[in-house]
Amino acid sequence: MASGSVSSWPEMYQKIFKYAISFGFEYFGKHLKPGYGHIEQVEIDLQPRCDDGTLPDNSPIIQWYNWLDDATRRPGVPIQYQDQTCQMLQAQGFVDIEDNIIRLPINGWSSDPHQKIIGRWYNLGLCEATEAMGLGPLTRVYRWPAEEVRRCVKDVKTAAHHHCTQTLTGPVSCEVLRL
Repeated sequence: MASGSVSSWPEMYQKIFKYAISFGFEYFGKHLKPGYGHIEQVEIDLQPRCDDGTLPDNSPIIQWYNWLDDATRRPGVPIQYQDQTCQMLQAQGFVDIEDNIIRLPINGWSSDPHQKIIGRWYNLGLCEATEAMGLGPLTRVYRWPAEEVRRCVKDVKTAAHHHCTQTLTGPVSCEVLRL
């Protein structure tokens, strides 16, 4: 996942394609060999969504995402999911692009056993990553003290554990690309 650390996705894809050609495909082994090799990219759209209205607009989860989105957008490295990924890759010369969309429950609220397990694991990952994702952007851009960010993270974690809130994030986009 590179969201929040890339200022120009088209430029990054161009460099991948250019370096594979410039250095020769032997340098990369079979990974980027035309007709054979591939790269895979996975990006998680962190923007919270809710299909049934159980996520209020003033939820700490929504507030945290909005702050994080703004705090990464201002310096030019947005964490927002890029929904034009396939088009950007095609423009650079990649072919056979597969775009797999997976919706993720943020906790184990789903009645579907498989989605319940996914939700529990995603909740663990999200709760463990919330402080790490937000501490730098929120202290540098908003000038918040670290203690304020940690208070916000605590509220997000509490809200993320409420099973009565049927919150989703997604899509997760997995692109398998060939040259």
